[in-house]
Order: sequence, then C-alpha cells, then structure tokens
Amino acid sequence: MSKHFCAVCCKPRRYVPSKRLAVSLLCVPCRFHEWRHDFLNRLAEFVAQFLRAI
Repeated sequence: MSKHFCAVCCKPRRYVPSKRLAVSLLCVPCRFHEWRHDFLNRLAEFVAQFLRAI
C-alpha cells in the first residue's frame, strides 16, 4: 500500500504527517470520520461513568 493513498477508502490523498501514525495514513474525510467516531466513543464512556457516579 502506497503512503499516497488513504488506508480506508484507497483514494489518493495529500500526505499530512501526524503524531498518530494510524491517522496520518487516512485522507481528510476518513480522518474526520475516525476522529468523530473516537470522540463519540469517549463521550459515551464519560457519560456512562458519570451516570454510574450519581
């Protein structure tokens, strides 16, 4: 797999270095989708912990 193609949708993308190597292998729309998915998972975990604490 070339580093010039997205690891998810396989479309050509501009290579943007990132601290998180896995994220840097994605094109921008896929990266945003992954970020949103990760964010929603963390939010759901936080809400679950908060509800347990009450």
